[in-house]
This record gives sequence, C-alpha cells and structure tokens, in this order.
Amino acid sequence: MARCMGCMERPEEDASRKRKHGEDAVEMPEETGKDGLRAFTPGNGAEYERDGGLFPVADALCSLEDAFAFSPERDSLFTEALFENYRYQYERHPFLRFLAVRGGFSPERAKASGDIYDIPPLFVGTLKLHRFCSVPDEEVVLTLTSSGTSGQKTQLLLDTPSLARLEALSRSVFRGLGFESTEPVHYLLFGYEREHAGAVGTSWSTEQKMACAPAKTVSWLIRWDDASQEFEFDAVAAARRIAEL
Repeated sequence: MARCMGCMERPEEDASRKRKHGEDAVEMPEETGKDGLRAFTPGNGAEYERDGGLFPVADALCSLEDAFAFSPERDSLFTEALFENYRYQYERHPFLRFLAVRGGFSPERAKASGDIYDIPPLFVGTLKLHRFCSVPDEEVVLTLTSSGTSGQKTQLLLDTPSLARLEALSRSVFRGLGFESTEPVHYLLFGYEREHAGAVGTSWSTEQKMACAPAKTVSWLIRWDDASQEFEFDAVAAARRIAEL
C-alpha cells in the first residue's frame, strides 16, 4: 500500500535527505484530521486566504460556454490554470514542496504545457491515507469520497468557489453534448441511490445529470438494501422500470 514518503522516514533517512537536497529541504508538519486520516497543515508561514478571485485563470477557464471548442488559446488557458492551482497548493502544503525539492522542480519555471510532465506526481494512494485541505474546515461546504471498494477512501474537499467551478464545468460539458432540454424527462440513473450514498462522489456526479432537464420521475438503479446493509443492482427491477416507461 502506498505511503506518504514524508511520514515514513527514519532520522538517518531524514539527515541523508537534507544532505542530498540541502538545508531548504521541507519539513512536513502533520496532525490527525477527520476520519482518522493524517491531515497536512500549511507550513512555512503560509496562511489561508479566502477565494476572492484567487484563481482568475481557472475562473476564466470554467466559465467558457462550449467545453468542446478546442483551440491553441484554450490549451494555453488550461495550462496556465493548472500552474495557477499548483502554485497555490505548493505554498500551502509542505509535502508538495517536499516532492518538488526532491524532484528538482520549481514552480517558477513552469511556463509551457511540456512543463506539466515535470510536476512531481502525488499518487492517489497518498490521498487515501492523508487529508489534504487548502481552506479552513469551516469553509468546506461539500466533501466527496471514492466508493472505498479497496478499503480506503479518497476525499475531495470543496469550498463554495471550488464547487461553483465544478458545477459550471459539468453544465458546460452536458450542454456541449446536447443533453440540455426544457422538456421534462424520466431519469434512470445507474448510480448509488443518492438518499443513502452520503458523500460517495460518483452518486453526487450522477445526480448532476438531473440539471439537464426537468424531472418527471427519478429512478436510481443501484439501491440500498436494508436487509443486507449493502447497495444492490436489481436487474429485473431495472428492466421492469424501463418497460413501464
């Protein structure tokens, strides 16, 4: 199972790392966060800021109407938005700085799309064990998780501006696919029943499809079973519902 590099080093390994990377090698303060995950906190004097236009490039990217209108200008906008976000996270998460120092990567030199490949990766296994949050807890308005089928869940923490960007992108994609309509429809949603799914991200993202058109009826096809205390897909019930429509 993947581990956070900074949490496993023994003292002699830490000394070796400092000799290799210099005295500016980043220490990684941590504390126990929600759900038993280790929570990395901002270090080196970085302070939380409210998102009052902190991401102008990302805002411009997410406000584009046609998600599938590709152009060199849009490619450049995407690249710039990616680096805008990386620099923000880099300033707030010591572990990201540790990865950058270890990999010899500097955010200041990130200019072109080819530089994206030089960003040290943060593997998803790390996100299953540690809670990375870039805003104060009281500003988190939605927490989404993976289904946890492997035993550990990845968390996605969203404040109001982040959620607005995500919803705007979702609407733009559905609009570009031609899924929007003013005519009421019957929704057959192949996803976890929202009422019982809680923070499961795939259930939330499936629910977003209902913004495409007014709903006549809503049928979730992976439903919660009280007897087994598990989600189940009843193929017969699903086929019966389709026949009814």
